[in-house]
Amino acid sequence: QNAITFIAHIQQHQQWAFPTTATSFSGRELETITNSSQWRVLAHQSSLAYDFAWDIQTLKFYSSADCSDGLINIDLDFDVIIESGNIGGLLYSSINAFSPLVDGGIWGGREDEDLNFWLGVQFNEYQTVRCASVTHTGNGLGSRKITVQAYLDDEESWMDTWSLTGINPVTEFVNIVAGNFDNPTAYPSEVPSDVPTDVPSNEPSNIPSDSSLPSQI
Repeated sequence: QNAITFIAHIQQHQQWAFPTTATSFSGRELETITNSSQWRVLAHQSSLAYDFAWDIQTLKFYSSADCSDGLINIDLDFDVIIESGNIGGLLYSSINAFSPLVDGGIWGGREDEDLNFWLGVQFNEYQTVRCASVTHTGNGLGSRKITVQAYLDDEESWMDTWSLTGINPVTEFVNIVAGNFDNPTAYPSEVPSDVPTDVPSNEPSNIPSDSSLPSQI
């Protein structure tokens, strides 16, 4: 599989949803928010390559506008990992996306009651986030659209802040950058491979050997 880093830009098959005027799939206007105590990435079931799972190998939040520096440290003694759900077991725990519990561990994401898949962090203190970096497993269980959300304490609700669409589901590395910040001009280094034609089995193998295995029902 190809490992391709996407950094903030309007391209032929990718579009940024900019704040204040654009709307996300939830129908709410995107807001200019960079400071919050809770951050997450979200994908609706309709955006997934296969609607039963979203696999994430790593999730990182950055204070820089292009995920180049300013990595926000996650302290599992004080910060809380939040998620929509997972398949279960150490191999697919949400913690794997931040600090692997076992070799080959990933987040084997499952949907909530609204058919949304999401993973994030409730930080012990407010954090300024301008970029979120998602590493898919490369097994095809990725999402074509990823939205970054911040939690608004005063409204007790999540708000869409920025999003990226047109992602190839087999792409491994994706940076979702705040559209109202710097506007770099980097482009993918190569063309992503086609989406796999074989639908992953709904039954996991008995002994997962590495992170290339998809999470299954």
